[in-house]
Amino acid sequence: MYKICYLFINKKKMKFKTKLNYFIFLIIISLSSLQAQQNQKLRWAFEIFRHGARTPYSGMTSDFEDCFGAKWQGLKELTGVGLRQHFLVGYRNRLKYVNETQLIKGEYDPREVFIISTDSNRTIMSANAQVQGLYPPGTGPTLYDNQTISAVPPIDMNKEMIEERDKLNNDALPNRMNVIPVHSFFNADHFIQLQDKKVCPTTKNYYKKNQEREEVVSFLNNMTIKYGKALKDALVHEEDKKEDVLKDYTKAYYIFDTIISSYTEGVDLPNIGGYSEEELLNDSFKFFEYDLVGNGIDNDKDICLYSMSPIFDRLLKWMNLKIEKDISNDEFYTGYDLPKFVMFSAHDSTCGAFMGFMHEVFKTPIRYPYFATNINLELYRKETGDNIIKKEDYYIEYIINDESIINISYIEFNETLNKRMKTMEEVNTFCGFNKKEEEQEEDDESVYIWIDVSLGVVSVILVVIIVMTIKKKKNTNKNIENIDSLQPLNEDDK
Repeated sequence: MYKICYLFINKKKMKFKTKLNYFIFLIIISLSSLQAQQNQKLRWAFEIFRHGARTPYSGMTSDFEDCFGAKWQGLKELTGVGLRQHFLVGYRNRLKYVNETQLIKGEYDPREVFIISTDSNRTIMSANAQVQGLYPPGTGPTLYDNQTISAVPPIDMNKEMIEERDKLNNDALPNRMNVIPVHSFFNADHFIQLQDKKVCPTTKNYYKKNQEREEVVSFLNNMTIKYGKALKDALVHEEDKKEDVLKDYTKAYYIFDTIISSYTEGVDLPNIGGYSEEELLNDSFKFFEYDLVGNGIDNDKDICLYSMSPIFDRLLKWMNLKIEKDISNDEFYTGYDLPKFVMFSAHDSTCGAFMGFMHEVFKTPIRYPYFATNINLELYRKETGDNIIKKEDYYIEYIINDESIINISYIEFNETLNKRMKTMEEVNTFCGFNKKEEEQEEDDESVYIWIDVSLGVVSVILVVIIVMTIKKKKNTNKNIENIDSLQPLNEDDK
């Protein structure tokens, strides 16, 4: 649509008849879109997204100097650019889910929106930034006049604080800002990062095999030939100053990552072999495509299916409950057990595994998840007009960065997922969690046996000591000549 409008406005040499045809075409498209909206209703939505632009992931000194000598505010932290990216994504969500489809209200309702995040600064901050776009200043809570009297903390309010309070008038926060909860989970406890080798140990072998793949080794060899000599001069840390530095997978990771982070943040890149920034970026992203879960790592099928099954199982439960409520004439039900919009702030590996899961199950394409990439699953209901709601009326739309990938009936979506998803028992076995439990049980059993034996031995020793002590006390009493010969009692004897 954007390209059509661009052509219509800017192609001055276009004949009037052609322009008229485009104009008519635009009207038809608009009417078709309006008709489609009238014949469908958005009932539930899920969004998984990568955090926004950040500082380099690794390869820095203790004072946060990167491999090219630029200084940063911390390691792998969200930047102002990343905040802006997610604010705009959030505002897009407001336009779509508040204004266009009326899925959620324009003011935050804790029963409507549920936000989760991995346990890292950049994902939590990205979620918060996106929320500020979804519920911008001016939509936050207000206080009644009598509430402003009690809205004072139990501290001494000095003159400056009173003046600041008075500026608020009836706004709970300045400019009616919102504060919205982001639920952060430890990765290992909630099965939300099983593609991470630190969480699911089994995946370590897949990552290692990927680094040894012929395509990866060949790529890094070519990059060494292309950039090696120039990089030797451009890199500032002595341990990196060698022409074959890119043959080291770990070093290649942080060099390419620093190039991407620097470009995104507007940091000047050094002149590396005279190559343009565009070519440097293309090669950097190519490396991460090899490293991406779902699009590069050896045996992605296994990692994606096992790591994402717990997440898709949860999504199906929400969607099924929404459909059940609709069918039972409880369409307006909203509760903590059934939010209308679920947001998941995560990483490139999480988004890659999610797309990889969909690719394996539905043969959908995989896109590299750039900073602030967002992926949506939306549950729609076709409005048939017969006032009878059936499960057959529902369908799923799968969207990557506003590109509609597939539309599929919910029944087919549900049945196909249930055939391909791994059970929790299979996930536990894959990651070795069951093995750990069995080993722990064996260890516990060994401990119990050791304790039993030890207690038996200790009991025998105690009996012997008690008998000997009694005899000794009897002998001692016999030998006491006067009070001065008595010794202080031991602590055990008091």
